[in-house]
Formats: sequence, structure tokens, C-alpha cells
Amino acid sequence: MKSKINGRIQIRIGNATDRQVIYRMRHSVYASELAQHSENEDLSLSDSLDEFNIYIYKIVFKKIYSNLDPKLQDIINNERK
Repeated sequence: MKSKINGRIQIRIGNATDRQVIYRMRHSVYASELAQHSENEDLSLSDSLDEFNIYIYKIVFKKIYSNLDPKLQDIINNERK
């Protein structure tokens, strides 16, 4: 499926790079913030369902809101470069 860009929004099926961003965001939330999982050196959290999941990835081309956790905001901003 090709990306669809409408103004400043892009919606597409997530690719391998997107999945790595998702796994790092999961780690930030579920391991670092909520302590529901152990933190790990990879700063990544995935499970057996990920090989079957299809992710719809939406990117809004504007500044990320500042109410996000700073670690999560850094991850998102670094991936947008």
C-alpha cells in the first residue's frame, strides 16, 4: 500500500523502521514509566503477536505537543529526522 499524503498528514502501513519506533515507544511506556515490564538494553519491547500485526502509521507533520513524556518526544523527533 502506498503512502497517502493529505496536506500535512501521512497515513500508511507501517514498515520495519516504523515497527522499531513502536517497540521503543512501548518500552518507554510499559517498562520505563509504568514498570509493567523489565527495562532492557535495547530499549525495545515487542511480543510474539508483532509478526502478525499490521500497523497503520499516521504522521502529522507539525511540532509534537510538549505534554508528551520527554523520552518519548525525543524518540519521535529523532525518527522524524
